[in-house]
Amino acid sequence: MPKLKMPSPAMIVALIALVLSLGGNAFAVSQGHGGGRHHKIRKGEIAKGAVTAANLAKGSVTSRAIKKASVGGEAIAPGAVGAAQLAPDSVTAGAIAPSSVYAPALGPITIATAPIKDLDEAADLSTWTNSSTATATCPTNDKVLSGSTTILNPGNRRVAPLTSAPVINGVQGWAGSITSDSGGLAEAAVNAVCLAAGP
Repeated sequence: MPKLKMPSPAMIVALIALVLSLGGNAFAVSQGHGGGRHHKIRKGEIAKGAVTAANLAKGSVTSRAIKKASVGGEAIAPGAVGAAQLAPDSVTAGAIAPSSVYAPALGPITIATAPIKDLDEAADLSTWTNSSTATATCPTNDKVLSGSTTILNPGNRRVAPLTSAPVINGVQGWAGSITSDSGGLAEAAVNAVCLAAGP
């Protein structure tokens, strides 16, 4: 049997270098994609437009993850935001485009009416008498839009509206009064135009 020849020192050094290099590559692979470790992806590592809606799990992006004013109207699908998604008083007049809200978009309009009594006792053509203030009140939960004080029957025509204004004590309604020198013959009423509450 032939006697094995010992490798030279140079060969031994080369073999050691080869083993170390292979071990280094194996270590690098184990630390990379094949090693099972998770790699945290940072914002700078994602190309613009690489992540679309199809790549996002439902509910994975919440309002806290969205920068203020970063989502404009063009990014919202028609009908995607309804009354149920809006917080109370979150939509103010400044957020509504001119002419975007019109009568059919509002609730039903109702008219509340209250009579105004003519308190003048005698048509003496000199003394005018102011009536008491009458109030037309909107139905519960409705909002007053406008109102008026109306002369229904002028009597001897010596009658005129005295006041006409919204109620200011928290009641949704309209208040009005008249002044007359008609001897109690005039007839008047105060009217409140009310917007019915939503469903």
